Amino acid sequence: MFLGTAGTATIRAFNTENGESLWNTGLPWAHSVSDIYFSENKIFVQTNDSEFFILSEDGKILDNFKESLRAFLMKENILFMEGPFA
Repeated sequence: MFLGTAGTATIRAFNTENGESLWNTGLPWAHSVSDIYFSENKIFVQTNDSEFFILSEDGKILDNFKESLRAFLMKENILFMEGPFA
């Protein structure tokens, strides 16, 4: 299970069977996690200040960039976004 925090953006992972904390990753220069998605063994995170992060299953930041439209997935170099005409 993944949990995002408000304020200083952080992603935390927990074992769903026993509640054990697995890892905790701070997202540099980001504020308040708004969305978290999981696909193809990657975690996709959008923050309230338009930062988009891609993390590995173990919490390592693989990529990040600024995107003003709400993004939720990057697959085969295609960025999927929510918004009119996106």
